[in-house]
Amino acid sequence: MPLTPEEKVRVRYHLGYAEVNEYTGFVAGGPAGLQSAWQVEGSMNRLLEASLPLVRSKLAACDALDDSRSDEDMVDVALVTKLGDIEISPLSFEHRDRMYQQRVAELARALGVTVNPFDPARGGGLNVSVRHG
Repeated sequence: MPLTPEEKVRVRYHLGYAEVNEYTGFVAGGPAGLQSAWQVEGSMNRLLEASLPLVRSKLAACDALDDSRSDEDMVDVALVTKLGDIEISPLSFEHRDRMYQQRVAELARALGVTVNPFDPARGGGLNVSVRHG
């Protein structure tokens, strides 16, 4: 069974691709893809049946880590470094973020695509100076 539409939404989210139509306009008489989203769409639509369990397990790992990073309870914990005899390492939050980025890279590798380099959530983008005159 191919990836469901809901799984595709989650893949796009983790890889940093917008939830928009696959084609946004025309170039030279043909449809133009949005940035490099065509790679992700093509890979998701052409997955080998045998690779689905691997992709789904990587997707589940991304979901679990992303959920734990955005847990509302973690906001309060982030403000506390010590509670009685228990000391919380501030590095644990950085470690969780690194683990999430690693799992996203594994998902991208399983699909044979790249993470969106222009995704603002990953510090991506392109700054170009503009000079007049």
